[in-house]
Amino acid sequence: MNYPIEKLEQAIKEASNWATTGWSMTFGSRNVAVNSLKEAQELKETFPNRPEAINYWVDVETVGKETASHGEKAKVALQNGEVATAINSIYFARYLEKRIRDNTPTWGPVYLALEEVS
Repeated sequence: MNYPIEKLEQAIKEASNWATTGWSMTFGSRNVAVNSLKEAQELKETFPNRPEAINYWVDVETVGKETASHGEKAKVALQNGEVATAINSIYFARYLEKRIRDNTPTWGPVYLALEEVS
């Protein structure tokens, strides 16, 4: 079988770095752009939404690491020919990603690719 290992490895790397690479995100009534954990931590103490921004990006970091762990489990499962187990792991990674990114741009395509080979 031609498993999407490369796509899976890329998703693991991407998810592991979500809080660092970030994406477009705004906070507060003035829609201040805070696009990574580093940017959130560098906000002035007087910015009223600083705690919210930091908490958001810390959550992104936690979810990213958790989904990457599920990706690693899926990779091992594929290496053992256990496609159903891999699909279940990526389904859960996608479910977790949906909490912070509704369109699941990291794990959604991996899930679809695994469904194609199952």
